[in-house]
Amino acid sequence: MTEIAIFILLLLIGSVIVLAIVLQFKEQARQEKLRKLTRLDNQLRLLRSFIDDIPSQYQPKDMRIWLFSRVVAVCDEIQTLKTDTAIAKKRSRFAEELKRFQGNQDNRKPKPINDELLISGLKRLFESLRSYILLAHKEKQLSLDVVQRYESLLMLYKYQVSADFYAFQAKQAYLNGKKENAIQIYKEAISQLAPIKDTPQVVPIIDDFNAVIADINAEITAPPVDDNLPNKNTEALDEEWEQFIDESTFTEKKRF
Repeated sequence: MTEIAIFILLLLIGSVIVLAIVLQFKEQARQEKLRKLTRLDNQLRLLRSFIDDIPSQYQPKDMRIWLFSRVVAVCDEIQTLKTDTAIAKKRSRFAEELKRFQGNQDNRKPKPINDELLISGLKRLFESLRSYILLAHKEKQLSLDVVQRYESLLMLYKYQVSADFYAFQAKQAYLNGKKENAIQIYKEAISQLAPIKDTPQVVPIIDDFNAVIADINAEITAPPVDDNLPNKNTEALDEEWEQFIDESTFTEKKRF
């Protein structure tokens, strides 16, 4: 009888130990699932920030397509861990937008860089995107040549965003009739590109800025228009000038 009691007692103790181990493993699995979901949620927010907050002029088409595809893939991973109708809707929306974008239905417009806080925010986003790209390469989601090209572009954008800010200010100065001031600001835009001035993508940008400076200088040094011109010619010149400085026409001029 004593042996049976001891056996039953040991069996109970063993069952309790096994149950405790099973519960511990379940808790570890639950915690690991929560950690993975948190990581995926953070990754999804970061990807949406790249897509929504980086202006189109700093986001080549193939990079944007890759970011969209990563959003869809992350949504799929989240759905394997939990049922979430909100995530399903996000996935559907981004998948549809990716499809439209791949079909060349790109309605994005360049965003004016007109605020220094915007520049700081964009530079942080460029650095975050670079880190994400390197991680993607480590996880074999991107090839080395693509990673190197994206890194090169992000380095360019880091300087170009500052140059674009000064170019915007120069354009505003020109439109307000402050031509000498506009020239100085365009020169400052060029100086922002000095660290990467020999980069193939940067050379035409600098050339365009220098061409604008030359054009403005030519306007400054041009002889004044004769005020005694016939009224018809004066009206024609006024109409031409109004058309030139009109914002919609102005933006069509590549140099300005």
